[in-house]
Amino acid sequence: MVEASSGRRVAGVVVCGLAVPAALLAASGPSVLSGWAFWLALVVGLAILAGGLLLGREERNDTAKNAPSPDDVLSLMAFDKSADPILIATMDGFRACNDAAVRFLRARSRSDIVGIQPSALSPTTQPDGRSSREVAVQYITKAARDGFVRFDWYHRRLDGSLVPVEVTLVACQQGGKDYVITYWKDLTVLQDERQRSHKLAEEVSELAGRSAVMADGMQTIAHSLSSLAQQGEEKMEQATVSANQVSADTQAVAAATGQLASSINEIAQQIDKAAGISNKAADETERADSMVQGLAETASKIGAVIKLIQDIASQTNLLALNATIEAARAGEAGKGFAVVAGEVKNLANQTAKATEDITGQISMVQDQTKQTVEAIKNIGLVISQVREISSAIVASTEQQEATTHDIAQRVRSVADSTRLVAAHIDAVAHTASKSGEMSTQVLSSANDLNGTFELLKTKVKEFAASDAR
Repeated sequence: MVEASSGRRVAGVVVCGLAVPAALLAASGPSVLSGWAFWLALVVGLAILAGGLLLGREERNDTAKNAPSPDDVLSLMAFDKSADPILIATMDGFRACNDAAVRFLRARSRSDIVGIQPSALSPTTQPDGRSSREVAVQYITKAARDGFVRFDWYHRRLDGSLVPVEVTLVACQQGGKDYVITYWKDLTVLQDERQRSHKLAEEVSELAGRSAVMADGMQTIAHSLSSLAQQGEEKMEQATVSANQVSADTQAVAAATGQLASSINEIAQQIDKAAGISNKAADETERADSMVQGLAETASKIGAVIKLIQDIASQTNLLALNATIEAARAGEAGKGFAVVAGEVKNLANQTAKATEDITGQISMVQDQTKQTVEAIKNIGLVISQVREISSAIVASTEQQEATTHDIAQRVRSVADSTRLVAAHIDAVAHTASKSGEMSTQVLSSANDLNGTFELLKTKVKEFAASDAR
């Protein structure tokens, strides 16, 4: 650009130098070539031409000296073409900016920005409540002391909207004057991402916390399951032992019931025999009763005979008395007759006495016969009752035999069921053992899961902390 303007100036001088004699020649015509004015104009034009050539050479030398180097050109290109806003400020305000700053601040041109104080592009306070002016002074002081400083900031565009930026301040000097180069990086997207990341971290942390609680719950449940499985396994072992014992006892009861059934059957047979004997005894009792009745009748007849004998003895005694009286009357002739009469009387007395004794004995026999008859009747009643009881016992025994047989069948069925239950209990115990192993695995997995969630929460916290920085 500088070389082009210098060339234009040199060309203008050359044209002016040639234009003087040309104008004189055009005005006076060819005759002027013989006059002194033409040659004077020509000398003046040549002088002007020489001066123009000399001026062009000097300007070219100056231009060559002041021309920017390739590095300067690249620096200017980096400044102008940067996608991030770059502004240069002094104590008097912004002195320069690139096109990215114009777009970022939503200005119409650079002239809208140049001359503005940096404080005019910041809100009164930052979101954390600090004064923008006071904090800006602190950052500028730090940049002047350390050479640069980087921080997050909220700027205000020319339309009044706020935008989060990452500000980098670089302090420098040029020509003895202090400058601050300001680099802005739009954090709108990054801040949104940070907010989303922070929210996601909170959600993940909350989820991890809930999952950790669930893992703790699983751990507790796994502990409980393991304990219950162990207890169940112990109970199953006890139940198996009890079932086997019950099975053995049931089999013993079945055997005893079978023996009892056999005994009841034998008792029934013996009761049948006893019933038969009772029937025979009843028959014999009836016959004995008939015989005793006959004996009583015979004793009654004997009593009648004895009474007759007593009557005869009494008559004989009277006759002997009369004979004695008559013998006494007869005297000596009747002595022999008196002796016979005495003997007859003695015999009659003895007969009377014997009949009395016999009568007493017969009375006793009759009394005992009556008692025997009553006893036989009672025996008959008892035998009849025994027969009825025997019949009832036979019926009960038959029913008991049937019941015992049914009990034996049921006991055998219970024994079979008990053996089956014992087998099932063994299977359940095996399942409980497997459940205990699985509970142990679940407990181990719950512990691993709990550790994983703790690690996840730690990593989420580290991520959130690093993202916040």
